[in-house]
Amino acid sequence: MSIRERFREVFLRPQQFYTPSEAAELLGWTMGEMDAAIREGDLEVTRTCSGHHVPWQEVAAMITAQHPQSVIEKALGREVTSVMPELVRLAELRVEIPRYQTVMLSKLAERENISVDEFLSRHLLDLAGAESIWLNEAIPQFSSAMRWPEP
Repeated sequence: MSIRERFREVFLRPQQFYTPSEAAELLGWTMGEMDAAIREGDLEVTRTCSGHHVPWQEVAAMITAQHPQSVIEKALGREVTSVMPELVRLAELRVEIPRYQTVMLSKLAERENISVDEFLSRHLLDLAGAESIWLNEAIPQFSSAMRWPEP
């Protein structure tokens, strides 16, 4: 299953729970990686008499943590609007900052082997967390956007 197909399966045809092998396939993991994630508590699973079940939210959260949002949105295409809240979807931002800051952002992103967009987004997420009490009051739906893909 291609990465596009996996993302579309998770976000456009969600199931309440997945078996560990289904979740591993959707995440592009081996069963060894899945077993390790369960054992180390990286994924919260539900134990049943027939084994573990991995909730949809865990699979979706892991995908959003491991892949750039631009890749996820591209895979979902036009259907992104039906599964991703407006405040979560990507928007372009143009800013004017000193040149050394643009070079700094490029080098820091390069060091982490990610795009400048991803690097800045991660740091803005930290800022949003630090200012969340005020932002929850100032921006309707801010709290649910911060928690997505959690319900």
